[in-house]
Amino acid sequence: MSSDYLPAMSTRAMPTQVFEGSASWESATTSYLAAAVDSPNTERAYRRHLRGFAAHPHQLERGDGEVALLPAIHQLADVTPAHLLSWRIYITRECELAPASQAQALAALRGFLRWAGSMGLHGMNGDTYREALRTPRISTRRPYDVLTDGQTRQVLAAASGSRDRAVLAVMLGGGLRSAEVVGLDVSHLRQLEGGMVLYVEQGKGRKDRTVPLGRDVEQLLLEHLDAAGMVLGDHSRPLFSRDDRAGSGGRLTTRSVQGIVRRTASHAGIMGKRCSPHTLRHTYAIRALRAGASEPAIGKLLGHSENSTATRRYVDHLELDELRAVVPALPVLESPGAPGWVA
Repeated sequence: MSSDYLPAMSTRAMPTQVFEGSASWESATTSYLAAAVDSPNTERAYRRHLRGFAAHPHQLERGDGEVALLPAIHQLADVTPAHLLSWRIYITRECELAPASQAQALAALRGFLRWAGSMGLHGMNGDTYREALRTPRISTRRPYDVLTDGQTRQVLAAASGSRDRAVLAVMLGGGLRSAEVVGLDVSHLRQLEGGMVLYVEQGKGRKDRTVPLGRDVEQLLLEHLDAAGMVLGDHSRPLFSRDDRAGSGGRLTTRSVQGIVRRTASHAGIMGKRCSPHTLRHTYAIRALRAGASEPAIGKLLGHSENSTATRRYVDHLELDELRAVVPALPVLESPGAPGWVA
């Protein structure tokens, strides 16, 4: 999709919004949507993307390998090129948006900044935000990398401690995204009559969901709580902190989770597969399908919207393995040198 994909300017009258001093993010985006976007469907989608941008916990990796947390966005004046780069990295690498949805999320923010600049609401150079929010090239889809059951056991066994093992368990046994993992508090872990569940607040698409956990994942989480000096019911404490002590060092970041996955996969000797948090999520989905879960159930467990193409891709991956199982072998004779033998 071209980077010029932007909404046409509407002929509707500007809302009677007066901007005095720094415009709040909500008032500026509301005026943009009312003045510049005609399609109701596009307006809803753009509003979701613009609110998501403002609410996102922006971060960038510094030259020394540490992660820098950027200031929160309350006003339009708070936005910097670093926020735009952080958002593009998140949209294109860390969340499961289809290429068209990635293009739409970036176009929404580019269109808003173009409009706000024309209204004199910011002084950011147009080349800056166009380059920072450029639409990625659409790449060819490939089958997901997933771990076998044996590799899954190796990864869990290779974890360096109870925290890392619990982090891996909620992705392998709960299908959580890295951003959802770092957003968990102890209070999101709940013991119900039928077993333990994780309450995932405002995941992708701003949809909350409840994820049931198996007894094995429950045990690993309880071991982590015990090692960190925490108990079920603790409030306002992150479930996963930067070190193993309760609340110590601040909340884990998505970059930290990526590091845990890659480091542990390397220690486990996983070869030939690009291991990332998404690899563990894909593994969870494929294992659930093979266990008999329906496509709608998979979508609900993963937090996909209804009729999501992402859910369908898991089914396609499973079908590929099933097709591979029925590919006939070549009629090669067992005895080298016999008539018809193929080397």
